[in-house]
Amino acid sequence: MKESEKQAREVILELRYFVGRIKEISNLIYDKKTFTRDEREILQNLLTSLKEDLKIAKNREILNETEKAWFPRCISSASAHLTMKVNSHPIQSRWCDFLYVAQTDISMPLSRLESLYPEKI
Repeated sequence: MKESEKQAREVILELRYFVGRIKEISNLIYDKKTFTRDEREILQNLLTSLKEDLKIAKNREILNETEKAWFPRCISSASAHLTMKVNSHPIQSRWCDFLYVAQTDISMPLSRLESLYPEKI
């Protein structure tokens, strides 16, 4: 495996990780009408953690050219779109709308990167 492909695989894995976390929160909200206090607390903790991790990721040192080309812009954009307050109500504050935009911010470049560096079976 070439070094550029190895670097791309690392970026792909990290972007997939963030997409997975966004989907996890969205799936817990989707189609719900109400939440128990415990469910709401879990969602708020997941969102807090996601927002903090995106902020850390967007401010970290870029290690290589592949990462520089693909990682910072989509992570910064996703982070910027998660403007809902973590203590707000997930349904009334329309968290799913914000999460969808953030997921798209990462998924679009991820999809392009995956097509450039497909997994070899």
